[in-house]
Amino acid sequence: MSDAAEFSSKARMKLSGLVNQGTREVSTLIRREIDLAKAELTGSAKQAAKGAGLAGGAAAAGAMGVLFGSVAVWQALGKRMGGGPAAALVATAYTGAAIALASRARTEFERVQGAPRTIATLEELTPGD
Repeated sequence: MSDAAEFSSKARMKLSGLVNQGTREVSTLIRREIDLAKAELTGSAKQAAKGAGLAGGAAAAGAMGVLFGSVAVWQALGKRMGGGPAAALVATAYTGAAIALASRARTEFERVQGAPRTIATLEELTPGD
């Protein structure tokens, strides 16, 4: 075998090794990015679930509180101030509780971030406009 052929053969082997190494590194990078995306989305999903639970709690508290609590308090207050004003007072109190819970749920929903690091990485990988 001539020196040129031997050199060409060694160069091809070295190039092949570099391509294999690059492929492994890209594969590892992609796996890590997928794991990061999973972690971010899991955290965001938990935050959204917390907000949804609070919103559900606000709805249930508002409905059940207004229905059952207002009847009991309305009757008790009705003996002192009359039925109409007592009903208005009770309804206002329970509506205030529902508003407070809904406000807290909204705050939790606003804190949901999605996957900002994954989005940033994808934006870096995609060519600009």
